[in-house]
Amino acid sequence: MSKSIYITATGTEIGKTYISGQILKTMREAGKNVGYFKPGLSGADANGETDLGYAVRIGESAGNGKIPSACPYIYKTAVSPHLAGQIEKNPIDLDVVLKAYRQVADKSDYVVIEGAGGAVCPITFKGNKLIMLTDVVEALFKPAKPKTIVVTSCKLGTINMTYLTVEFLKSKGFDVKGIIFNQYKNGIMEDDNIKMIECLTGLPTLDKVADGGSLNIDVAKLWS
Repeated sequence: MSKSIYITATGTEIGKTYISGQILKTMREAGKNVGYFKPGLSGADANGETDLGYAVRIGESAGNGKIPSACPYIYKTAVSPHLAGQIEKNPIDLDVVLKAYRQVADKSDYVVIEGAGGAVCPITFKGNKLIMLTDVVEALFKPAKPKTIVVTSCKLGTINMTYLTVEFLKSKGFDVKGIIFNQYKNGIMEDDNIKMIECLTGLPTLDKVADGGSLNIDVAKLWS
């Protein structure tokens, strides 16, 4: 049975796809059979590269063949997945997501699951029933609680965003292992933001990654 880890973020454009790709690459460099899964994404440019393609390309740069991967719902409309599904008349079906995930998990010893947007993300809304991204991830990991990494920035405002994200995930029973700070610039403000976030959340910093930088992390710690 494969092990999985959930990568989420404090919001969109934080860099969780880049970090997911770096984790794939690091795992491959360690000789691990790793797969990639994303339940859905929106804002896909028909002429450009999707999040799936981008993350997998980074991971495959380490060699060793193709990475098992899937993203069952890809929308062109750049809005929340629940609204994109309504607009494009193809709402996300949980059974379809679970089937696609199992296909990746069956081919992998480890699976990196990347969320969409931030931790609080509506996936489907039909009638009065709202399914959130956290509901989908819990279903993927059932009966265990998902091991989770939060990707955030070091920019002004990150203390509030990161703390609220972590508290939300904890309230849902997620096992938050730590935080990866992306877009790190090695400045006084960035370092103080990290210090305050560690103090407020009680979580460790797993890594600090500059724009376009590599991940420097012990892969064994990600899955323990």
